[in-house]
Amino acid sequence: MKPNHIKYISVIIIILTLGLAYLFLGIDYGLNIYDEAIGLYGAERVAAGDVPYKDFWTLYAPGNFYLMAALMSVFGWSIISERIITILITYLCCVLIYVISAQVYGRRKALLPFAIAIVWCGFVPMYGRAVPPALVFSLISVLFLFKFFDSQLRKWLIYAGAALAITGVFRHDMGAYLFGTEWQAVFWASLSHGIIKNEKAKKKIIFGIKNAMFFALGSAIAALPFAVYFAWQVPLDLLADHMFSIPLTVFRETRNLPFPNPFEAISASSISQKIILLWEGIVFYVPLIIYILIVTFIILRVKRKTLKLNGVRFWQELMLVNLGANFYNQAMVRSDTEHLLPTILIAGILLVTAIEQMRNIKLRYFILIFSFIFIISIPSAYKVRDVYRSYSDHTSSFEFGRAKGIKADSSWVADYQSVLRYLDVHAAGNGKIFVGNMYHDKILLNDVMIYYLSEKGSATKYHELHPGIATTEKVQREIIGELKSNNVKFIVLVKMDEAAEPNASSISSGINLLDGFIRSNYNEVEVFGDYSVWESIGN
Repeated sequence: MKPNHIKYISVIIIILTLGLAYLFLGIDYGLNIYDEAIGLYGAERVAAGDVPYKDFWTLYAPGNFYLMAALMSVFGWSIISERIITILITYLCCVLIYVISAQVYGRRKALLPFAIAIVWCGFVPMYGRAVPPALVFSLISVLFLFKFFDSQLRKWLIYAGAALAITGVFRHDMGAYLFGTEWQAVFWASLSHGIIKNEKAKKKIIFGIKNAMFFALGSAIAALPFAVYFAWQVPLDLLADHMFSIPLTVFRETRNLPFPNPFEAISASSISQKIILLWEGIVFYVPLIIYILIVTFIILRVKRKTLKLNGVRFWQELMLVNLGANFYNQAMVRSDTEHLLPTILIAGILLVTAIEQMRNIKLRYFILIFSFIFIISIPSAYKVRDVYRSYSDHTSSFEFGRAKGIKADSSWVADYQSVLRYLDVHAAGNGKIFVGNMYHDKILLNDVMIYYLSEKGSATKYHELHPGIATTEKVQREIIGELKSNNVKFIVLVKMDEAAEPNASSISSGINLLDGFIRSNYNEVEVFGDYSVWESIGN
């Protein structure tokens, strides 16, 4: 190996290593009491033998609960362990972004998509959530399909289909987006295969369907064990309700956020707010701009004969555009920067094509600077802010239990630890607890983390109190029934000082059955800031 080549490889290894180190920055700061806790406590329930949907309510595909249960059982049930696991999975996702980009553009140009992936994964840490493993398997599926485009060997279709199915086990919505994207790519790319391109249309279509069936076969083989297990464990109507009906109806009504508007920055009261609102209002549309540019460039290059129609590069770029556009659906309901992550990663790959096609050097540098400002700089600034906060005088660490070493606002940490200590002393051996909000006619989110950190099991299948579900009469009656049957002695109620969202979660259902039951059967015995502990009157 030549010295220059060794030096080049060494530089790439150093950059990849620095990327991993970047993701670990701030690993000990903040505690997500809802999203992170849903993954953690769901995993703990699975480890204890509970089955998602049947034994506890969730909208999510089951894969992440089982993966986290297996890994946490080995490495320990602490917040730090879970975050190390999540970071390593996330880093694998970033490495796959690099590998895919390197296949399309070469190793040097692949460093830009890798940098974007690292910065955004650091900006939106998916601790305990299903998105990182779902992205890993979706990107593996893309790599296998790229292998098929290059070799036309059908084994790669089976492998790609299997990886797709596993994606769906972690996030069924992402699996659906990926299936639509890849099935089309397989079918249409097959019509231009070397051995069939001169045949009649009917023979081409049959050949395309055959290849698509091989792809579907891989998906079916990988999905079958999961499908059989859950069809056996969970009634099909309940499974369909959790995985399809509620996400398409209740979730859209209660979690919908309007698209960001950059003009809102005009009315912001401070310069920093103006910058953030302007950035959020622009970056939300950047992936769409990139996809439109790439489709335009594909058409122009085919016309100029600088891109071979139906060639490997043609299908690589076209499939990535289709996938990125499908992943953009993740941000169509919850229209915020967090839900942009999957589509930003794909847009980051295609950004290289956009830069390559800019013949004017000044325009090329403009796009690079624009990319830095609107894709990298602000997310990096957020990361620096969180690292700085972790060393602030106003920050304290949890001193015991599963959250030991995690830092957050000092007053909040003190209150939270007081709740955990109280439960540890007074609820020892007293069975399960219930953690709710002060009022349940209107809910944005609830503190699921108390279940996990207190190591007290949930007395109800509804450890996650979702708006449009826990605010209904039917579910509140279920919760009351479970509180009675489990003879629950302690309840924790939390004042949720959350800004009202412009959706149905901010509208009272008028259902106060659960609130009335709690206040008739429990007394408030301790208050720790926004947290209060209630004990049953009979106790």
